[in-house]
Amino acid sequence: MGALDDRRRLEELYLPPADEFVLVDVPDLQFVMIDGEGDPNGEAFSRAVRWLFSAIYPVKRIAKERMDTRFVEPPLEGLWWADDMNDFVAGNLHHEFLPEHDLAPNGYHHEIYLTDPNRVAPAGS
Repeated sequence: MGALDDRRRLEELYLPPADEFVLVDVPDLQFVMIDGEGDPNGEAFSRAVRWLFSAIYPVKRIAKERMDTRFVEPPLEGLWWADDMNDFVAGNLHHEFLPEHDLAPNGYHHEIYLTDPNRVAPAGS
């Protein structure tokens, strides 16, 4: 599969409508990950994300040099967990979307950062 096909597949997964929640079927994908615990606003998380991207950029270069293909990295994703899942769902759209679609929280809270979360203005500012 070429870079263009990869990019089209990623757009379908990562660029849903901005004004509504949508359900997508995600195929099996290979990925690079870091595992840890603690505050995602802390320095340890920030260092881990910098390391992750420093590990991915050589893959892009090698893919171009050895396979003449462009590696397209997907957006940063986070899987979060808490002993009390209400810590994640208190006060946001989870209470509306999930019940309307006969869904319930199950497993990790999954976030996809379509832009750099450090460069986005906080809500309401």
